[in-house]
Amino acid sequence: MNTKLRILHLEDLFSDAELVNRALKKAKIDFERLVVDNRENFVKALTEFAPDIILSDHSLPSFNSHEALSIFKTMGLNIPFILITATVSEEFAVDVIKRGADDYILKDRLERLPSALANALEKFQLLKDHQTIQDDLVKNETLFRALIENNADAIIVINEQVEFIYQSPAVERLTGFSVTELAGKKLFDFIHPDDLEDYHLFFEQVLQLPGIAIPNKFRFLQKNLGYMYTDGTITNLLHDKNVKALVINYRDNTKKIKAEEEKKALEVLLDKASSLARIGSYEFDLETGKLYWSGITKQIHEVEESYLPTVESATNFYKEGHNRETISNQLGKVISGGKTLDLELEIVTAKGNECWVRIISEPEFINGKCVKVRGSFQDIDTRKRAELEVLKVADEKNMILESIGDGFFTLDENWTITYWNKEAENILQRKREEVIGKNIWALYDKAIGTLNYLKMVQAAEEGKVQNYEWFIERLKCWVDVAVYPSNTGLSIYFKDITERKFGEIERGKIVSDLLKRNNDLEQFSYIISHNLRAPVANIIGLAEELSRNRIEEGEDHKLMDYLIDSTKKLDAVIIDLNAILQVKREIIEIKETINLAHLLEEVLSYIPNLISEQRVEFNIDFSAGNEFWTTKSFMHSIFYNLISNSIKYRQPAVNPIIGIKSEKVGDTFILTFTDNGIGIDLAKNKDQVFGLYKRFHNHVEGKGMGLFMVKTQVSTLGGTISLESEVNQGTQFRLEFKMIPTDHKDLE
Repeated sequence: MNTKLRILHLEDLFSDAELVNRALKKAKIDFERLVVDNRENFVKALTEFAPDIILSDHSLPSFNSHEALSIFKTMGLNIPFILITATVSEEFAVDVIKRGADDYILKDRLERLPSALANALEKFQLLKDHQTIQDDLVKNETLFRALIENNADAIIVINEQVEFIYQSPAVERLTGFSVTELAGKKLFDFIHPDDLEDYHLFFEQVLQLPGIAIPNKFRFLQKNLGYMYTDGTITNLLHDKNVKALVINYRDNTKKIKAEEEKKALEVLLDKASSLARIGSYEFDLETGKLYWSGITKQIHEVEESYLPTVESATNFYKEGHNRETISNQLGKVISGGKTLDLELEIVTAKGNECWVRIISEPEFINGKCVKVRGSFQDIDTRKRAELEVLKVADEKNMILESIGDGFFTLDENWTITYWNKEAENILQRKREEVIGKNIWALYDKAIGTLNYLKMVQAAEEGKVQNYEWFIERLKCWVDVAVYPSNTGLSIYFKDITERKFGEIERGKIVSDLLKRNNDLEQFSYIISHNLRAPVANIIGLAEELSRNRIEEGEDHKLMDYLIDSTKKLDAVIIDLNAILQVKREIIEIKETINLAHLLEEVLSYIPNLISEQRVEFNIDFSAGNEFWTTKSFMHSIFYNLISNSIKYRQPAVNPIIGIKSEKVGDTFILTFTDNGIGIDLAKNKDQVFGLYKRFHNHVEGKGMGLFMVKTQVSTLGGTISLESEVNQGTQFRLEFKMIPTDHKDLE
């Protein structure tokens, strides 16, 4: 144990601290010292160093003894505080003592320090000892009062004239009489009249036996409730000059007395109940070899009242075979091993009637030897045959439930699994013994909150049948579920529909693909009927004119120019068609992880002059995700078309500002492209924004292919694109893609 004096010294001058250190060592004080020179370290040391005494200089560069005393007092530390400082005035000395310092020592008189330490520590030890004694007195007084006032037993103090002079709070709780109601009254006035004569004699005996706690039983009056039975003691302390009274403590014994009376009544009822329940008794004395049967036991065996049974004759009443062999073997174990017996077996009575009985046996051992076997013998024939019938019905039900092709299980009102058939084992891949008696939501805690959980809860709360389909993620299978509520819980039927469900999903994909292809065909039809037909018709007309040789002089050059122009338009349409078809073919390109910042840098390198000329400003934020698993060529085209469109459709006299940002929400990767351009009137053109050859502004060149290609490429990558736009305010495109490439994500 560390007995060193722990000293916290607040001093900023090393030389002064050393002088104090030498003075302490010179006085041969065994101490451990910590020197601090600022407020922060002082506060820290008060808790971590836990000093026994504090020595403090008055004035430090950023701290002084007044502040130190204030902190010291705020923390409620009960240790000496001594000021060590230079020459001070009497007023200062008085002030510092008032502030809480225990002493002060001048730095040029450090020879006083050891005695000042000893005096301060002795003073605080005396204060601590005094406080400890006071605390113990208060504690003992509080404990004694708590014992008296919280004791369940009532305590009353009476004088020699049998008058109440004190009562504990329990008296009022038990009797209903307050202190003022009993004060000065005589105890005899509250004793039951039938007990009063005996109690007078008893009280005279108590007066003759001072200092002895004598058992005390009487009936005491309760306010508005009659009399209660009490049980306790009375002690004559009249001879004790500090007490000079008799002390009575008692408890309410009414319930015990009433219980004994009820017990006697119950014993009578038990005899009647045993007769009605046909419960008899028996006793086998191994030392004499005699077997005793009660009257009910003889009635069950259908023998005369005078019948004297033996062990052999009693055994022969049991049905031959399993029943007789079981009683013989088990009775032997009771006698040899002290085992308690509880069996249900069949006997054949003296009149030839078969009857189920319950036999309970308990051995009695003396010095390690069984001397008697006694127990009960009950006729349970009616109940047992009903049980067997129920078991038969249950077996038939189980046979049906095990043979059906559906999975089936039942739950009680507490969600405990009470039945689990073989098909449930096959589909859910859990053995019956693993789940019976378990809470279903403890076994399938990840299903809480899912459709399956909500439907079962709905069935239980509303009492209505629920039908639904559920995908079991762990097993990757679909089941068709029907939940039937009842008064005892839920019955759940389900069957595996995975094959059918995947067929439906595949058909859905086929239908979706057909619809998409039909939409593509409509687009191609539009191109052919509107864009391809016009130049072809022009070429045919011009060719016919040339073939008729009716061309006037100078017109052949014009016709040839028209022919070339129509041919170029035809070629442009064919190139557009080829680009669209190329998008359909390029989906087989290998996807890769691309760096968006590098991709953007590559795209911008194609249009440096345009960016410079139009003074385009970019706000790029790929902090949420700079890498994305996709087809690089498609993403390059998407970036190029959206950026070039933002520049192309800028507002006049306003420098374009283009923002590109990435986000991740769950398993979705989001790209947003924002600009401050002239915008699109969505009220008029919302359904045509991504259409082929759709243009909404004619002040710049274009064919209406860009957004159509962006939409086609985003869709081909499995994503979606949406936009928000206001005229002269700008446009925002939002592209969303799934980050996990899997064909079965929709099933999960």
